[in-house]
Amino acid sequence: MNAINRVLFLVRDSFAEIPGGDRVQVLKTKKYLERLFQIPIDLKTSKQVSPQDLKQYDLIHAFGLVFVQDFQWLLRQSAGERPPIVLSPIYWNSTILYQQAYYGFRNVLHRTMSEESFYRVRSLKRLLQRQDFANNWRSLLVGELTLRRQLLDASSVILPNSKMEVAELRREFDLPQSARMTVIVNAVDVEDLRNVENVPDNVAGRFKGSVVCAARIDERKNVLRVVEALADQSFQVFIIGKVNPESQPYFERIKQIAKSNIHILDEMSQIELFQVFRAATVHVLPSWYETPGLSNLEAAAFGCQLAISRNGSTQEYFGDLAYYCDPKSPESILQATQAAFAGGKNALLSDKVRTQYTWEVAAETTYAAYSQVLAEGRK
Repeated sequence: MNAINRVLFLVRDSFAEIPGGDRVQVLKTKKYLERLFQIPIDLKTSKQVSPQDLKQYDLIHAFGLVFVQDFQWLLRQSAGERPPIVLSPIYWNSTILYQQAYYGFRNVLHRTMSEESFYRVRSLKRLLQRQDFANNWRSLLVGELTLRRQLLDASSVILPNSKMEVAELRREFDLPQSARMTVIVNAVDVEDLRNVENVPDNVAGRFKGSVVCAARIDERKNVLRVVEALADQSFQVFIIGKVNPESQPYFERIKQIAKSNIHILDEMSQIELFQVFRAATVHVLPSWYETPGLSNLEAAAFGCQLAISRNGSTQEYFGDLAYYCDPKSPESILQATQAAFAGGKNALLSDKVRTQYTWEVAAETTYAAYSQVLAEGRK
């Protein structure tokens, strides 16, 4: 295999300020590539790197196809002016989210115009708000979907998180069979899991036998329907997560309909959340789509039964070891949660996640993809 001297991890401009599953994927991939293969990795946003800086890198690994607006400058560099690009798209089409989850003007826009037109309206809005003029102007002129296709075409290898994501990308962007894709699993950090062998008495007492929904509180995670479905049930339900600043009206509706068995808690530290997962019985997350959701993987690693959306790549990861629901139906969410709750802790699911979906496995597959790109030369 080719020696890899240095890799640039290129991330969205909001990486430091806004948490998300993509940030976990980036940081854990970096941790285990550095540990297992001693690859020096620089993690930067586009604002922290210039075209002249690219000469020091063997590869550029970009994360997040939907953040292509932040990576536009890279598309203006010819293949001879930059290292090969490796792309982790972390992608799923979001049309169902906008058409089913949102209300008011945003919903009307998505139902009455094409996806590309919607993105152009969004870019125009940002221009009027004086946000990032150069990138929004280019998105308005060229089109968001066109930019996404350009980034996919410029990538020497694409690293989706599932076979279902491979199919989604090929279908939506009409990618040729020659487009190289290697599946890199989403994962858990077994090292972190081992740090939570015991649960403090106060945590065990509060969360034992409970239903937990660990998620950012917003429309995509579908927390409102969780509350609609599970309010006034016999089990205690804990909603744990940070409110998306753009979803404050949505959060107010959640608080209005919550009953005495619904407890809304702020975002927790990783070790605190893992202690909750160890004590709880069910993790419910009927998102409009998940790929497959890091909190699903982490909860499953501690033996929680999963009552989750069938949209996205969840079924590829969890198979028949989870309970699936229709995210638009509170009745379906309730039925899946009740069935999961009746099953008790799930040792088979825990073992599957802890052995098949680890960041060590992800790093090894990523390293093999890097090596193949370098062995075959730049695209």
